[in-house]
Amino acid sequence: FGEKNFKRCGEIYKTGVPANIIMGLLLTATTFGATFLFDYLGQDPEVVRLAVPYYNIALFSMLPYMLFLNGKQFLEGLSITFPTMMISLICNLENIVLNYLLIFGEFGFPMMELEGAALATTIARASMAISVMLYIYFRKDLVEFTHRLNWFKYSKEIFVKIYKFGLPIALQHLMEVWAF
Repeated sequence: FGEKNFKRCGEIYKTGVPANIIMGLLLTATTFGATFLFDYLGQDPEVVRLAVPYYNIALFSMLPYMLFLNGKQFLEGLSITFPTMMISLICNLENIVLNYLLIFGEFGFPMMELEGAALATTIARASMAISVMLYIYFRKDLVEFTHRLNWFKYSKEIFVKIYKFGLPIALQHLMEVWAF
């Protein structure tokens, strides 16, 4: 961005979409495997019984969260920080409202208890991803970054760079999720 190479910025953002989809799917699959270890973590069996369904539903929030982070980091790289902060705040409020509705079954929603909390998080993270992608797409001064790109052709060089820098971060995030 500092070099005013806007096409390259757009290429990095564009390549980040499938790169984050791949990583999100890998993280989801890997962390799903952790559910089989829950019985061996020394937790009360009732806690494990409640945690596994919550965890399995919450896993579906990984992919949209990765897509949100891709857009967020793209915008932050352009020194545009306010929109993603607002998206985060609004979607956290959405999460709170959905938690109330889905945990307790209010206003005609099903009472899902802990599983409702996981579903609320997943829906809110999907909203975050959709919101940031729509914001980037429709913001007029970002057209030069995104609209002139061939969205069906990707750079192997950029993929490698994304994974070279992103893999250590992803592994650290994976360890956080596993620790949780």
